[in-house]
Amino acid sequence: MSQTADKPRFRRPPKPKINAYPFYSPRFWHGMRFTDWLKLAARHRFRIHPLRWPMAFLVTPCTMFNSAMSRVQNWRHGKKIRETQIEQPPIFIVGHWRSGTTHLHELMVLDERFGYPTTFECMAPHHY
Repeated sequence: MSQTADKPRFRRPPKPKINAYPFYSPRFWHGMRFTDWLKLAARHRFRIHPLRWPMAFLVTPCTMFNSAMSRVQNWRHGKKIRETQIEQPPIFIVGHWRSGTTHLHELMVLDERFGYPTTFECMAPHHY
């Protein structure tokens, strides 16, 4: 055999990853309330690709739980939340994903002058 016969003629490119996130990773819509989830789905005429049906079925009970916990939070802490006086203007970090917003959030957490929500509290703002 010649040396050229031992070597492959071409190399196939690596197969691209379709979705780098594991299926069980929470997405931002896991923090929605049920009515918000229904409005979003209705706005898009409930068109969900069949590959995303499992995610939709997982998100739906999560949004129901968030709605229930939102009511519990309002029942337990609603008066105190409404009566809270904000002495300093709040700082909001807004930006496109992968632009450094989480890094900025984590840096600001180190400053004792600031109060801050955790990442979970940012993902599920209706009950924390």
